[in-house]
Amino acid sequence: MPATASASPTTSPSPTASGNSDLRPEQGSAKVASKAASFTSQVDDPHYSSSHAGSVNVHGWWLDDHDNFTGMKARVTVYLWAKKGSQWVQVNKIPTKKNPVTVYAGGGGGKRASGSVSCRSHKPTWYHGQVDVDIIDAIDTSNRPNSHDVELNCQPW
Repeated sequence: MPATASASPTTSPSPTASGNSDLRPEQGSAKVASKAASFTSQVDDPHYSSSHAGSVNVHGWWLDDHDNFTGMKARVTVYLWAKKGSQWVQVNKIPTKKNPVTVYAGGGGGKRASGSVSCRSHKPTWYHGQVDVDIIDAIDTSNRPNSHDVELNCQPW
């Protein structure tokens, strides 16, 4: 089930695409103001892939809450993080065919970004997903809402 709690912009540091961090903003989806209107960034919890055995997936998408962005697309990027010791490490590769993607609002097949990592062992590992949504030709915040932390028997290293 995707994270759905609303969040206001935060100044908490979040993991970067090139490094590690044990600090990140509150989990949930971020409602942001853009063109005096809102949209919602959504990310599901990391889970075992149903189409690629031996891997963990996370998906991100956006919703146009009040039809303020009809006909507009957004660039959606998802990040998959695994905890190594006390640090969160980004484990999915970017870019790929499915990440980032430029899509209309809605989620589901063809309207979401997908990040994944292959399992190297079945050792328990903590994961969380993160999504960045940038509506094309609109101003929005730099929020990257997080999924819940999930422990899965899939170690990526």
